Amino acid sequence: MTDDELDQYFVDTIKAVLNLFKESADYERKYNDEAAQDNIEYYYKMISSLEDVCKNVRTIDDLGDFSEDIITDIFDTITAYAEAFIISAEPQQREKDLQEYEKLEELLYVFCDSDDDDEE
Repeated sequence: MTDDELDQYFVDTIKAVLNLFKESADYERKYNDEAAQDNIEYYYKMISSLEDVCKNVRTIDDLGDFSEDIITDIFDTITAYAEAFIISAEPQQREKDLQEYEKLEELLYVFCDSDDDDEE
């Protein structure tokens, strides 16, 4: 992906993750136990970070304006999204899903510390 494509994919992914976390929080509200309440607290914390980023970010580089905690939250939410990503068993959809997952991996790689790579 080009840098512009990666930036747009980042914005689109953040929006998709935000929607997923909102849906998850709504689902958890059905339950009235301690685990559900803990999950809801976690979702709302992440939703707050995601909404802040959605309002103020147009490129990945714009994340530099945020605290390390927010950047970590964004990485964690994208990682959770990638871990829950479903790849279809149907051949045509599977190919599309695999291509989408490759994009997710490329996006996650942006968050990885490359200082070790620079030293080699």
